[in-house]
Amino acid sequence: MWIRSTLGSLLLLACFISTSNAQRDEQLIEYVIGVADAHYASVESWRTGDFLMKMNSVGTGYVLGIPAETSPELIEDSTVYIRIIFDLDQNYFLFVRSVQTDKHLFSPEGEELPIGNLPALNKSHFGAVTDAVSMKTFLSFKPGTLESWSKPIQFFEALGLFSIPDIRSTGILSIGPRRESELRIRLDEMMNTDAIEEVRAVGKNVFRVRSKVKNGANHFFAELDWDLEKMIPTRRAILTDTGRVLTPYVSTDEESIQWSEVHDQLVPVGLRNTEKRVTFANADRFGLEYETEIKIKWFSINEPISIERFNRKSIEDIAKQTAWVDPSLFEDNDEKDPKKK
Repeated sequence: MWIRSTLGSLLLLACFISTSNAQRDEQLIEYVIGVADAHYASVESWRTGDFLMKMNSVGTGYVLGIPAETSPELIEDSTVYIRIIFDLDQNYFLFVRSVQTDKHLFSPEGEELPIGNLPALNKSHFGAVTDAVSMKTFLSFKPGTLESWSKPIQFFEALGLFSIPDIRSTGILSIGPRRESELRIRLDEMMNTDAIEEVRAVGKNVFRVRSKVKNGANHFFAELDWDLEKMIPTRRAILTDTGRVLTPYVSTDEESIQWSEVHDQLVPVGLRNTEKRVTFANADRFGLEYETEIKIKWFSINEPISIERFNRKSIEDIAKQTAWVDPSLFEDNDEKDPKKK
């Protein structure tokens, strides 16, 4: 089971809730730092796992520096499925990614405009697997083709090379690939007594921690909502300072996280994210506001994984790649899962 609060901790938590109006409670700050450390220890204990992630992102926006009513409107709609199977102690992994992106550009009058020579709808597949027999990493950038990497690849190195998200950092950092040490470093930057400016109750057993985080010569503000009983982050936000008294901060990147117990482990199963990004179309810079929904289907966590999963044949053709990321696997009946066969 995940780390549960002791009776003494619950009594301490009740005391914190009753005095939650204090913005700088040193004892409470030390407590939430301890919660963050316990959460880190929990995700570090994930040594094996198998899950399917679905990411649907819709962004809309206009050319920067031009009034919206006179600017073309860019709309992006992408759906990404990623299957991740890993055994960290053996350094085995299997990644399969399927991407479909639909992009459209409209004139101020509503007429659809071409975007260079690119088709509106773009699809791609990618696979990577550690072959447990040869210990080589095999890649498939194009369905039906396989190539081997020239040297062994470590799991966290592979995340960066192939743009695969690090599930451990969910709720602390934005979804994406991370170096093995990055989660610990970033968590320490946000959750320390010098960085934390405010801790306040925002729900039952949930406290919001606002930190001022150094970023080179500059800084930014981060907010993390912690469930102090379950020891998990339930909300993450990056803030900018507006200089206004009534609204001193505005969020530029915010997400909520849902967790569920799977095989006696608390794991993330859903996220909702809003953020602003800059992208290009026809040489123009567009400022887009994105809304992203992520669903995660777990098949196992910290349970033995058959070595048969880690085989070059697992990604050798488009049919096998498609089977790993079949959308129907999100249904309760997962008979189509290729690992079940």
